Amino acid sequence: MVGRIYHVGLTVSDLDRSVAFYRDILGLAFQGEIFMEGKETDKMFRRANCKARVAYLNGSKAIETPPVELIQFVDSEIHKEQSDLFTTSISEVCFYTDDIDSVYNILIENHVEC
Repeated sequence: MVGRIYHVGLTVSDLDRSVAFYRDILGLAFQGEIFMEGKETDKMFRRANCKARVAYLNGSKAIETPPVELIQFVDSEIHKEQSDLFTTSISEVCFYTDDIDSVYNILIENHVEC
């Protein structure tokens, strides 16, 4: 039986930019970054010679709060496509806040499309 979510993983095209967004704009704590490569990485992502930079951020010290895992594949062609709710994909990551108006204003001030 599943007990809780361990983490939420998102594939990104620019890890540094994405870390800056989650850390500097949303206020999540940067927990660290790892570099993955080798036989086990190839097996996990089902791609030969796979290399990935992976960063972890978290908005809470509570153990039951899953971190956000950001994955940037290195030396791979980046395929970007405009997504919508009717395309099978990860369509949202949700966070708790006590002041949605303040968070919204921070996003607007930082030119984040809302």
